Amino acid sequence: MPPSAIEVPEPVILSFSGDERDAFYRYFELLDEFDRLDLQALEPSEESRKKVREAPSPLQAFAEVLRNDKDHLWSHSDLLPGASELPDAKAPKLKRLVDIIRPDPIKKLPVNHLEVRTFTGFCAYLMGDFRAHEDLQLSPDEQRLEFRKFERWVENEKNHASPRSWHKIILYNSQFRDCNTCGRSAFSVFCDWLDEYAMEVGKPNIFR
Repeated sequence: MPPSAIEVPEPVILSFSGDERDAFYRYFELLDEFDRLDLQALEPSEESRKKVREAPSPLQAFAEVLRNDKDHLWSHSDLLPGASELPDAKAPKLKRLVDIIRPDPIKKLPVNHLEVRTFTGFCAYLMGDFRAHEDLQLSPDEQRLEFRKFERWVENEKNHASPRSWHKIILYNSQFRDCNTCGRSAFSVFCDWLDEYAMEVGKPNIFR
């Protein structure tokens, strides 16, 4: 089977390979290298594990350095103000998904404050935002649930090649115009398909 017909399983390998063909061969080189490793020798000894368990945390070590500093008499209050001294903190307001992807429904450009210049950069930001919500165990709202369905819709309805992720399909259909200042850029395709999906599911304003 030719390399072009096989999906490289690890995007990490693609990140330091010239192209997918190069990544394909690099994957098996790394696999052979892994098979030759003496994994048992890499296991930390019980003594090493004990040292790690008993070692002070970085904050504790830093505090110890300050306590032993003869030139300066530090107090913990110099570093960590008491609760009574802290200003009233307000929980940050969570952004709606639409505030990130469509701050202005007319302009087919990513929101300016993201400071991203490419569709790839925009997708990386978006994936990080979704991951943060999952890590914080925040309940997804309707927009976020619908966006996940949009991703699957792109992969099922707009892909005419081997299986690949939604953002790669959008980038391919824009002829790899990744820069957001290009005509018919990937972000423009993204917005058009977002509207098409919303109309198809009967929720034309879900992402506006």
